[in-house]
Amino acid sequence: METATVERASDCSWEQMVEGFVVLADTDLDAQIRELELQLRQVEARHAAAVAVADQRRLYLNDGHRGIKTYLRATCNWPSVEADRFRHIATMVNWMPDVGQAWLSGQLGYAQVFEFSKVSKNRRVRHALPEFAPILLKKAIELPFDDFMICVQNFVNGADVDGAHQDRDTAIEHRHAHAVVNGSELDVGVVGGDPITATETVDIIRTFEDIEYDADVAERAAEHGDQAEHHDLPRTATQRRFDAFIALTRAARAHLDAQKSATPDATDATDGFANVRKAIGRKPGVVNVVIDHATYRRLLADAELLPSRVDINADLADWLGHPDDLMKRRCETAEGVPVHPHDVLRMLLDGHVRRVITNGRGVVTNMGRKQRLFSGLAREAAKLMIRRCQHPGCDLPAEFCEVDHNTEWSDGGTTDLDNANILCGHHNRWKHTNQSSTRQATNGHSYTVRADGTIILPVGATQPDFDDPTETQRQIHLARQRAGALANVA
Repeated sequence: METATVERASDCSWEQMVEGFVVLADTDLDAQIRELELQLRQVEARHAAAVAVADQRRLYLNDGHRGIKTYLRATCNWPSVEADRFRHIATMVNWMPDVGQAWLSGQLGYAQVFEFSKVSKNRRVRHALPEFAPILLKKAIELPFDDFMICVQNFVNGADVDGAHQDRDTAIEHRHAHAVVNGSELDVGVVGGDPITATETVDIIRTFEDIEYDADVAERAAEHGDQAEHHDLPRTATQRRFDAFIALTRAARAHLDAQKSATPDATDATDGFANVRKAIGRKPGVVNVVIDHATYRRLLADAELLPSRVDINADLADWLGHPDDLMKRRCETAEGVPVHPHDVLRMLLDGHVRRVITNGRGVVTNMGRKQRLFSGLAREAAKLMIRRCQHPGCDLPAEFCEVDHNTEWSDGGTTDLDNANILCGHHNRWKHTNQSSTRQATNGHSYTVRADGTIILPVGATQPDFDDPTETQRQIHLARQRAGALANVA
């Protein structure tokens, strides 16, 4: 059957165009969105190429403009920020034609190309970009944007350790905060500092947010009983966050007042934070730093804490291992916030941060077939290995997700890190309801496979390769069997 199409914009009114989308079936509407995205990428790539040529030709002089940026502001009616951004993009694709070709063919989008332009402007890492550009381009094509950004950050940190440290020092030196009352509104802001402190602070605020959320759930249950889930919570998420911040400041004030007084209530007040921790089952302010073995060894060697010193001037590729392993380099909080190795060293010496070294030994986290559910250290380690929900497009942090099996326990799956799957509650239920599965490809990324065997992929992404295609096909076959069984029951 021929796929329905929507009329060209020039041949119809806005209402007619929208109506054309409304009458499409879901599969046809999805195909239209993908096709439009590919067309948009091609147009943007051609636009960048034209701007690059115009810049070289100094076309802007014809109308008295001083440069291509002011030409774009005048011709395209862009703000200065966008004109400057596109000027750098045009320069970058002219210098890196492979990126331009991937953009033109629809394999890359504007966001990925913009990240390449930012790296190409960085004079401290530009020298290493030609060697790593093919690897970064491959990652940009095959990985979700957030994972591609991790590769870029790892490359920048590895190519310019001193520069990353300078940026960190600048953020700490220029840290500032404000708390003012504008009319009847409270305006509070905090900027700068190091990522360890930032992560610890966010974790504390989340602790109080969880308490406010539990209070809303309890209030809704008291009012609506068994129908509670069909009603909204009394407050929005942003309102709860505001109230949580106020509760945090009041708890801190009560803590200080209790320390200053000698009343019998002092003990109860100073135990307030302990009661908070007990109420939600976790200690606020604990920061997990995840660092891979190679980076950890380099950190200790640079600090002269190892017998044999690593040559810090060695080739960048040697330090990173195989260039294709950029995704495996980790020096960050469990939430994915990059941490400079010097901060890790300081935290290690202070003893305030629990370190988790990937591929380390000494802790049993692989339970095989002896244990069905991920619990204890196995559950905690699985969440530390993954940054967020693994369903495409979901960005809920792993801290708030559930640990499931890639290969289901009932299908012979084991309870170990290699078979762990991090999904939020919604997508975990969706997975089982729709009989989908999750498979890890050779690039280290996990993909969601529908019951019909197709993979949920973004526009322009390449089809992933799997270590064991036979196992993947077996999972698809099992999923189809389960879907058929459910259909027969229905």
